Amino acid sequence: MKREDISGALAFLDDELIDETARVRAGKKWTAKKLWKWGALAACLCLVLGAAARWLPHGSGPVVPPGPVDPVTVPDGNGTPLATSETYATLDELLAYLSGHDDHGGRQDGGGDKSANGSGGGAVARGTTAAAYGGYAYHVAYIDGRYKVLVSALDGSGAQSSINFPAQQLFLWKDRLVLVREFAEGGEDEVGVIDADPEWSVLVGLYDLADPARPEAMEEYVLRGELTACWMDGGRFYLLTEDGVCACGWSRLEDTSGYVPQLTVGGEDVLWGDEDINILGEPVRVEYTAALALDAETGEVLDKQAFYGNIANVYRGPGWLALLVSAETEKYRYRPEVYTFDAAGTLTYTGKVSLAAVFGLEPAVERGRGGDGGGSIPDGTYVSVRSVSRAEGVYRLICSYIQQQDGRRQSHTFAGLAADMATGGYEYTMWDAAGVPGVVEAADLDWEADRAILCVTVLAPEEGTPVYESGSEDRFIFADFDGLDIRWYDSGLSGDSVAGVDMLYSYGRPFGNLDSLIPLGNGLYLRYNDGPKGLDLYDFSRNDGARLLYQSPGELAENQRFEFQWEVYDEDTFGIMRVTFGPDGSARGATFDWCVYRVDPVAEPYTLLAAYPLGESPYLSGESLGFATFSWEGRRWYATQDSAAPAEMAW
Repeated sequence: MKREDISGALAFLDDELIDETARVRAGKKWTAKKLWKWGALAACLCLVLGAAARWLPHGSGPVVPPGPVDPVTVPDGNGTPLATSETYATLDELLAYLSGHDDHGGRQDGGGDKSANGSGGGAVARGTTAAAYGGYAYHVAYIDGRYKVLVSALDGSGAQSSINFPAQQLFLWKDRLVLVREFAEGGEDEVGVIDADPEWSVLVGLYDLADPARPEAMEEYVLRGELTACWMDGGRFYLLTEDGVCACGWSRLEDTSGYVPQLTVGGEDVLWGDEDINILGEPVRVEYTAALALDAETGEVLDKQAFYGNIANVYRGPGWLALLVSAETEKYRYRPEVYTFDAAGTLTYTGKVSLAAVFGLEPAVERGRGGDGGGSIPDGTYVSVRSVSRAEGVYRLICSYIQQQDGRRQSHTFAGLAADMATGGYEYTMWDAAGVPGVVEAADLDWEADRAILCVTVLAPEEGTPVYESGSEDRFIFADFDGLDIRWYDSGLSGDSVAGVDMLYSYGRPFGNLDSLIPLGNGLYLRYNDGPKGLDLYDFSRNDGARLLYQSPGELAENQRFEFQWEVYDEDTFGIMRVTFGPDGSARGATFDWCVYRVDPVAEPYTLLAAYPLGESPYLSGESLGFATFSWEGRRWYATQDSAAPAEMAW
């Protein structure tokens, strides 16, 4: 089925039900783009309250909870690369139904979603802004209100040129350079100011470095939608974008052709057919994630897929991709499902994990009616996915397990779940939280080869408040995986709470996932303490013998903090961003430095070796500096987006 055919078949869609605003993705930085979206949300809400919407009764009735399914579903052996809904056989059927039920009025049973589940989270993988090849450095620069890539010789000659490509990040693979830029067609000017209703897209440029001093353009690709994730895996470049939903959670596209992804290669449209369409679960609004896979050496499009479904999060690793689907309507709250795909050039569907079936729960919960007319969540058991990884073909999930009674959370613990997508086998084990007054969140979660390390935020015994309000401490626990076997360990160790300690660090990085555990190798971990004005050193090499080696008293000056941006150079050396606040003590006018420390667990826990000034950031995070380091011939360099050329580091 060609895009034009699908668009023609959807000509009956009621445009007055569709708003043009763009979606807010959770946790992204407050740039002009994000502020514009919140303005769009306000306008969208006015539309909801003031407009008399029409209903076109297409489809076969409201979406209802699906019937019982197996806990782990694997393909039927035909090797189909697609994931398909049990309700909708084709995209036409899905869009025909949603044309009358996915609207701002929310009048139909099961229609009108009230919250947008932003994709991103765990898998939002970005490239770097500086790299080196063949004696030349390539780094993203922002000069005179324009992005470009500077090409600088590293031999001391000062030779320099530039690539006229408005890149925001880059990837290097052998003698290939991949440049990535998110932009708004007709809506964003050169300095990023939104002046119209934009259509977001991602531009990818592939360059040949046969002559490192003069990169040669090979091809350009444009995939419509907001940037969700991009990464390089063994010479294959993957790009995910999302589109279809406005900030308030309903369909936003006025042009019906927009319900099918758009890809151009070298300015030529690439059509999407039935073999490119996946329908995940029971979508309650028009929303899709588009995936593109490229061969970085040849520029060939290896695969393109569109995933229609209410995707709440994306996870990925070498050779695999997992999509978390979870939707809500005014009447139903659907239990999460995880769809898994092999990513070896092509994206091949390998199975689905249904949390409802695993834990013996109904596939969906019928919402009650609150006093304000909104749908409330009834008492019962609720499970959500905190993180996903894969090892030797077995998917490993860390899940939150919550029991609610009388409208209040009575207990909250964690479950480790292992699912084998080759056999359909699975096992899960609960963390025994006996003696713990409750758990509200996993503040940190870091995966190793065979275990997950969690730092869980514990409720205060009497007040029932989170640790960062009560002064209590976090708790370190481990989930050890061996095939389908899972064993939990409580280390007995605690640490300061980091989440919420300062507006500058409320979301951490990347994009809302607090990234405050720094793995040094051999079981040694640094973790930010309260402030964070220092780093505590832990030995997690043994599940049953974890130790706190050093508790920092807070070595930084009163007006300084550590940012959640770091790099580990070896098991003894790491770099970390340091923030010095302005004269009034606020983030306005704050300056940033990159500090290199040496770790010695026996003598000094960590010693400052060097500090490199990076300048002042206009935003609340050092990430907006476009800072990156890279190595060339045993020497390390760094660059920021306002650097004229990379500078050498020495310690």
